[in-house]
This record gives sequence, structure tokens and C-alpha cells, in this order.
Amino acid sequence: MKNLIWIIVILLTGCWYICQFVFDFGGLYVYSLLTLAIILTLINFFVKENQKK
Repeated sequence: MKNLIWIIVILLTGCWYICQFVFDFGGLYVYSLLTLAIILTLINFFVKENQKK
């Protein structure tokens, strides 16, 4: 579980740095899509974990 939190932090930080470079090309839009994708992936992961129990 702790590893998952670190992965999320690294992903968000990485996304933020990438979006600083592409900000002229709608970086905020890209960032919101990436954030949404991460949230959906997490929800999917937790649902699968709960189904295993």
C-alpha cells in the first residue's frame, strides 16, 4: 500500500513536470486528463482488490 502511494506521488510529479514543458499546448488540459486516468486506475484497482476478499 505504501508503495502505491509513492507511485502515485511520482506519477503526479512527473505529469506536472511534463505539463510545465507543454503548457503552451494546453498543458492544463493534458494534466487534468492524466489525473483523471490515474484516479480511474486507482478506483479500478481498489474494486478488484475488494472483489478478491
